[in-house]
Amino acid sequence: MLAERLRLPVRAPFAVGDVVLSRGALRGREALLRHEARHAEQWARWGGLPFLPAYGLAALWSWLRTGDRARGNPFEVAAGLEDGGY
Repeated sequence: MLAERLRLPVRAPFAVGDVVLSRGALRGREALLRHEARHAEQWARWGGLPFLPAYGLAALWSWLRTGDRARGNPFEVAAGLEDGGY
């Protein structure tokens, strides 16, 4: 499910469960939607809310090692860095 054109504090789209939240339009952005669909699958595999702290720790670890929250984050790598626009 897509929730587009929302007033969000972050610019990049993100998945919460099987909903992709975005400040802008996502239709026609197939690669990004594939990326977010993979994150939705990760949410399901992690049983929902436990995904949030796991993702946060992975992003912090990535930032500490690489200076980038995505490049060394296994969740982002598995979702496809290029599809996500990284």
